[in-house]
Amino acid sequence: YDRMQPLLAKLSGGQGNVQDKLSRASLLQLQATSTDVVDTAKLAEAEQLLREVVAADPANIAALQRLLQQLSSTPDNSDKIIEVLNASRGKLEQMRSDAAASQPAGDRVKELAAAIEAVERFKIIADPKITPEDKIKGHEEIIRRGSDPYLMALNLCSLYMQANRPADAYKALQDAYKQKPSEPQVVSTLFRLALDQKQWKF
Repeated sequence: YDRMQPLLAKLSGGQGNVQDKLSRASLLQLQATSTDVVDTAKLAEAEQLLREVVAADPANIAALQRLLQQLSSTPDNSDKIIEVLNASRGKLEQMRSDAAASQPAGDRVKELAAAIEAVERFKIIADPKITPEDKIKGHEEIIRRGSDPYLMALNLCSLYMQANRPADAYKALQDAYKQKPSEPQVVSTLFRLALDQKQWKF
């Protein structure tokens, strides 16, 4: 991955577009959780990328979901999660108000209303009274609403790795491999999971 970063930066004009940042964050999360010892530096880098995307576009629910999922993997992050959700809700309300005042308002108001509804669902998932199993189900439902099958598969794999469900993580990573069979990190992690699961065919 480190050798790929200059190329990724060049392809994105040195600025890093949204899709690029989401892909990089997903790969970093995969790298960080695919070994016995969690790489906190890579998780911190992934969190920063996701925060940048959410700050630039509060309506990017995929990025918000990934950020919240990562934050929720640490028990003491409840305050951070509420802070992120409240900030996103406030920005989205302002964006919806601005969009409604423009002529014509069009579908943008509906899109922002859907994003606000998603934030409310996230608040339910963040409730400490919710069981870990229900939180996983909630994240699964939101991830599956994504439009990019590669990122969807990576995100599900990361979710299942954090939940200690290696068999499900392996199946999700197989889907990512089908989308991008030449991605080095996907191939190496899939190989390791295949060995763990005693799966001798990709």
